[in-house]
Amino acid sequence: MAEARDRREAKRTTRVIASYLQEDWYRSVDSGWSQRLGHSGLGIEGRLQSAALMLALRSLTRRHRCCGRRCGPGVEGRIDQVIEDEVRLPIETSDLCERESPADAVVAIARELTTEPVAFDIAPLWRGVLARTANERHVLVLAVHHAIWILGCRRVLLEDLVALYGAALVGREEPLACGYGSLICQQRSEASCFRRYP
Repeated sequence: MAEARDRREAKRTTRVIASYLQEDWYRSVDSGWSQRLGHSGLGIEGRLQSAALMLALRSLTRRHRCCGRRCGPGVEGRIDQVIEDEVRLPIETSDLCERESPADAVVAIARELTTEPVAFDIAPLWRGVLARTANERHVLVLAVHHAIWILGCRRVLLEDLVALYGAALVGREEPLACGYGSLICQQRSEASCFRRYP
C-alpha cells in the first residue's frame, strides 16, 4: 500500500537541484515563509469567462513547470526544487465596482498580496486575485515569488497566459506549440482582450 502511494507521488513530482539563489532564499527565510514577491496585473475587458481563465492558468502551470515549484530539503543537506505536476490555483475573487476608486483598490490588493509571506515549501509560490472593477472589466492581480519570475520570465509567463486565455475562449488547443515567429504573427493578427493594467 505504501509502495503504491510512493509511486503515485513520484509521478506527480519532479525533484531537481535548486539554484544557488533559490537555496539562499530558502535558507534565509524565517520558518519557511518568504516575502520576496513581485506583482503584475492584467486587465481583462469584455465578458469574463471564468472557466476559460482557470483553464488558461492550469495550462500555464503545465507548460511552465516552474509555476508548480516549491523548495525543500533534499539529500546531503542540499536544497531541492520540487515541481508539482498539478497544483491548486490560489485565485480569489473581489468585486470592486462599488468602490470610489477601483484602481486604488487594485493597487491596495497588489500591495497586500506582495507583503503577505508565501510558504516556500508549498506549491505554488504565487497567488492572485481576480478583481471586478466595472461591468465587463476585470483585473487579474498576480503576486509571484522571485524564484519563479526573475529576469525575462515574467514577460514570457504573462504573454503565454494571454495566449492561453485567448485560445480557451474560442475552444482551441494550446496555441503555444508553434515557433516564435508563428506566435508573433498570430498575436499581431488577433485582437487581444488583454491590456496592461497600471
